[in-house]
Formats: sequence, structure tokens, C-alpha cells
Amino acid sequence: MAEPKPFTIAKLFTDLTGQNVNFTQILKAPLTKAAQAYGVYLIKPMDSIRVVQVDLPLLGSFGGALLGLPSQTVKESLAAPSLDEPLRDAIHEVLNVASTIVSIDDRAVFQTMHFGADSLPTGVADSLKNPAFRSYFTVTMNGYEGGAFSIFAPI
Repeated sequence: MAEPKPFTIAKLFTDLTGQNVNFTQILKAPLTKAAQAYGVYLIKPMDSIRVVQVDLPLLGSFGGALLGLPSQTVKESLAAPSLDEPLRDAIHEVLNVASTIVSIDDRAVFQTMHFGADSLPTGVADSLKNPAFRSYFTVTMNGYEGGAFSIFAPI
């Protein structure tokens, strides 16, 4: 599997959000205490899956920047009992656009978003336990909260 380059991912998210975004590739899974969100992608033509795991504050930052929300408003929205619809839709759009870097060689189709590993379907959760491919990044974003961004593939 061809691996996405940090510069390519950073350019995609910088263009999408209008904010300067930097991705730095790291060798080990980042230590994070943030709540996690997961994007599940179907890879065509082989019908395999790929999963993106993102710190929820970072994903919220991407969505908030897409909507033009200030960082503090994003933090307040993420702390609420349920995510408001405009921010949730923006986060979905971010995960949809991320399909262009989830698989370099094949077509990735965004399928579902999950908040927390407990909500992942069994087959998807299993692929995170011992993936054949993993790529880890730390992300910074001007004016917003950064965090961890990881890509996993079972094959």
C-alpha cells in the first residue's frame, strides 16, 4: 500500500479549512487522552476496509474551521451532550474529503463515522487490533486544537 505523505495530507486539510495545517509522521502510536472518532472507508475495487482514527478535538477543529467557527465555540460544542447538526455535518464532510488520502492507489469511499471504539462494528474493531498497515501523525492547526491522526488497514 502506498503511504500518504505528510505534505500531501497537510495541503489537503490546509486547502479545505483555510487554516495552516501541519502533519508530522511519527513511528509509534501517539499517546493521547482525547476522545476518539473513527472514519470507516470501503476501498474499491478489492472491497477491503480502512479506518482513520482521529482525536475528536482535532476532528472538531477541522469541522469548525470549515464552518468558520472560533476554536472556543468548537470546544463548547464538543463538550455538549450531543453534537450540533452543522458541526456534525462539517465533520462528515471532512471525513469524506479525507478519502482522497486514505488510499493512494485505490478509491476510498467514506462509509460511517463512529465516536469511540466501542461503537465500531466487530470486523472494523478487529482490524484496529493488529493492522497490516498503520500510519501515525501528529497534527497542528493555526488557531485551533491539534491532535493525533492515524490510518489503519487490515491488509
